[in-house]
Amino acid sequence: MTGGRQGPTRRALLAGAMAGAAGTVARSAGTAPPAPEVALDVDVHCHTFCSADLPIVGFVAHQIPGLTEISRFFTRWPEAIVRGLLGAVTTLPDAVAPAGGAELATLRALAAQPGAPLPAVPPLPPGAAEQLVTSAVKYLPFAVGAEQRRVVARTLEALYLVAHPRAAIAATLAQTFPSVALFTPSLVDYDAWSGDHSPTPLWQQLLIQAQIAGLAVAGRIGRPDARFHPFAAFDPRRQAQGPAAGNPDRPRLPGPACSALEMVGWAVASGGFLGVKVYPPVGFAPLDNAQLQPGLPFAAGLDRALAGLYAFCEAAEVPVLTHASASNEYGLGLRRLVEPGRWAPVLERFPKLRLDFGHFGGDLRGWIDQAVALIDRYPHVYADLSNSALVYDGVFAARLQARLAELLAAHPKLKRRLMYGSDWWLSALDPGASLAAERFRTVLGAILAADELADVMGRNALRFLGLLDDQNRPRPGAAARRLRGFYGTAPRPAWLA
Repeated sequence: MTGGRQGPTRRALLAGAMAGAAGTVARSAGTAPPAPEVALDVDVHCHTFCSADLPIVGFVAHQIPGLTEISRFFTRWPEAIVRGLLGAVTTLPDAVAPAGGAELATLRALAAQPGAPLPAVPPLPPGAAEQLVTSAVKYLPFAVGAEQRRVVARTLEALYLVAHPRAAIAATLAQTFPSVALFTPSLVDYDAWSGDHSPTPLWQQLLIQAQIAGLAVAGRIGRPDARFHPFAAFDPRRQAQGPAAGNPDRPRLPGPACSALEMVGWAVASGGFLGVKVYPPVGFAPLDNAQLQPGLPFAAGLDRALAGLYAFCEAAEVPVLTHASASNEYGLGLRRLVEPGRWAPVLERFPKLRLDFGHFGGDLRGWIDQAVALIDRYPHVYADLSNSALVYDGVFAARLQARLAELLAAHPKLKRRLMYGSDWWLSALDPGASLAAERFRTVLGAILAADELADVMGRNALRFLGLLDDQNRPRPGAAARRLRGFYGTAPRPAWLA
């Protein structure tokens, strides 16, 4: 855990209170009150889903390109490893993710009465990780060195974390990063592409995360000042092959008969969600699948589903986050569908779409250049640096500093479009994950002025989300209207003044 220093949130709230007092005086004098500037940290790319929300064997197996192909065509030991790891984790105390219905009922009961913030996930018992590694590596058909054992230990610790209730995972995220005032955790939908199914259906996951967002409004998730407003997962294959499409502008409460787009409509209209997450590495391009994948029988359906999503999101000012690095492809060669340039046809048709390139192309120079070209051309295209190796790799951090300095000099708009993101809890698979915010400040602070760093750490994300204008004042747009309705009479944070 990081230290409990006072974060920008309290300073922002104090500034808001002072501005409110000044506004009283100004109104008495017959003048309009000045709008306070907003300065706080925002984690625009993170995760709070639990293992029961994933097709877990399929998910873990797909984290290494080629592993699925090895399992399918050569040997089943990779799947045995995954099952062995998961089996070891579930022997730990309290390491059983609750079924969706059980946690939903618990959260609804908690919301009905006041109470203290919900606790974080308890730490692993002393020595448990080492015992788990010893238990897990016996499934490997080769010797495992010290560094490999540390990697296995981090994987087990991450799996232990997500074998807990979603609200406890969110509380852990809030306590791990005390400087962050707003978290926008993304859900994922891998079911149709992984050959597996999550124990908790997507519609139920949305209802659970909406309850967590409501409890956060009441100051009850990890810290009183932490707010959670998620991104709903959208899989075009679910939309194309699932229930008949409903109207996202008049959505119903999520259930088994709802289409993917209808669930998105409910999430942003009524559930406290701020945006949508899409995940092309599972096997689809952002558009033009019929041309790019002519052998895929449902390719045209994917394109129709995606076009429907973009039309809705552009009209309703709903931001879209896309995975935009070469990692985690669900099959060899699928990364060709993921590169940022694939979004050019989308933005030509929907030029006002709010789009975030997650992971900013990873470490691929060509992909970064593609993202920057679209950022220069379109008014609402952004990129986040989530799960960057700058957190734990000094050599990479120095290389990134030089590369970003070069890009920022050549592309001035980029200073207002880059965003902080931790990619937690998935980043827990790497060393030093809990130091992400501090490392971002150190590494990026070497090439950015203080005001520019404040943009990257929070204000740019608020602009991407549609909550802040170019003068750093709260923006009265569609996203703010929806959130004000969600907050009701509850106190609003400074960025929603």
